[in-house]
Amino acid sequence: MMIKSPDVLVVLVSYKNSQILAKSIQALNSQTYQNFEAIVWDNGSFCESLKGTYENKKIKFILSKDNLLWSPAVNSAIRAGLNKKHKYILVMNNDIILPRCGIERMINVFNKDLGKVGIVGPAGSSLGGLQDYISHMPLPSYSDWNSDLHRKIEHAPIVRSAYISGAVFMLSRELYDSIGGLDEEMPLGADDFDYSIRTKEAGFSIWVTYSTYVKHIGHASGSSKNWNEYGELSWDKFNRKYDGYFTSEEESIKSLWGAVYDGEFPVGTGISLQEKIKRGIVCQ
Repeated sequence: MMIKSPDVLVVLVSYKNSQILAKSIQALNSQTYQNFEAIVWDNGSFCESLKGTYENKKIKFILSKDNLLWSPAVNSAIRAGLNKKHKYILVMNNDIILPRCGIERMINVFNKDLGKVGIVGPAGSSLGGLQDYISHMPLPSYSDWNSDLHRKIEHAPIVRSAYISGAVFMLSRELYDSIGGLDEEMPLGADDFDYSIRTKEAGFSIWVTYSTYVKHIGHASGSSKNWNEYGELSWDKFNRKYDGYFTSEEESIKSLWGAVYDGEFPVGTGISLQEKIKRGIVCQ
């Protein structure tokens, strides 16, 4: 059998919480799509034991002495691992648990006739917007991330979105070559909103697929001190960068959250999947 060169680079950024990171790597190793290489970038938490347990030909660890935070670590890991054969880059936190079909089903969206697809993201817990599973359909529990239920939703809808959560998303190599990596002046927050805007401005589309659901532990990838200090810095940079970009708060919400905007539910989680189908937001 001819072995294909890996066409997916997985970038997994870690900060402490080694038990969650171990689960995340185990889920990665169990993927139905194995044509990938992974860089686990550890932000100053010295996971030598995990490196010794899980590092192999497919998965490489980079143990940074310093905590680079999110966007600088993502960019550094991409630069360290990317080669000319990679067609997709999957970026994820260490607190993301993929279902076995996760990589495969995100790639499937890129292969649909949807025009210039730049980013595809899964639905999941604590992701927000169109990716937030709470308002869409039931999800297997954390312990059942490889449940048969994931196979049953293989043909679930995909939705064009205005925004993607930075916690987990797959981007095309074409998009990365076009607009580059995350804005490092937004080191912990707002970078995903910024990247979504840049993606759309470059003529690429963003999609969410309900055929795969991830478990997102939520804020397990940074300390509360970091989130408070650098989160504020990141959003300040975002607000300065896009000052005057939107004419009103309503326009900014519509632009970032897209067709899910509703005056009563400004973040979009109040609109059911049935209502999205009725409004023509959802497509198969």
